[in-house]
Amino acid sequence: MPADRPGTSARRILQFLTRRGLVVPDPARGVSLPAPEGLPMPISTDRLRGLIDRAGTPMAKFVVALVAVHGLGRRETRYLLLPDLDLARGRLTVRRDLRHTVHLDELTRVLASGWLCDRHQRWPPTANPYLLVSRQTVADDRLPPISTMVMNDIFRPLGLTVSKLRQDRILDEARQTADPVHLLAIGTPTDLGRGHARALSTTNSSARAGWTRPASMVMIEYTATPARQMGLLR
Repeated sequence: MPADRPGTSARRILQFLTRRGLVVPDPARGVSLPAPEGLPMPISTDRLRGLIDRAGTPMAKFVVALVAVHGLGRRETRYLLLPDLDLARGRLTVRRDLRHTVHLDELTRVLASGWLCDRHQRWPPTANPYLLVSRQTVADDRLPPISTMVMNDIFRPLGLTVSKLRQDRILDEARQTADPVHLLAIGTPTDLGRGHARALSTTNSSARAGWTRPASMVMIEYTATPARQMGLLR
């Protein structure tokens, strides 16, 4: 028999005592409990297989890798600057509440190099400081980052959204490690939404037991697991 939801057993006891006249009235009457929330379903392997290969352009392939392999979010991807990418050392600096350094795997380094070559060939004189640019942003005197629409256009043909793919990446990491610092580097439980964050906290109770974020922590370094990279290629 499955375990009762929290509070259900207490309500049954109170109802029993009320019927016996030992408790009046039933203090649990009218109390509603929230529906239990579990972890979201992972994206199927079939949908992930060949994901990077199916991305249409050098920039699209690089962006998909940043989200699917390294768990970057929409805004932080859009606002990456050219100097944030240190291709020679295989590092990418990402600005969040905590500045952190992503150690790029070989696949993402190759894709980053391919995008930089494409960027230089198409727009060699552009003064736009952002790592990712488009026809519109290089022509705009305000030198803006790429738009949310450009990001959406990358993922729409793949049948996924940035948030869904990133959420899946964080959950994939959570299944493989209980190290809270490692999970913080790729994202935080709040990236999954409140309900999913509670479920993740329950799943990885050892990760949160007795741990608080050090106030002095200003950089977190993160390296993706190889298993995630391989599943995204044909």
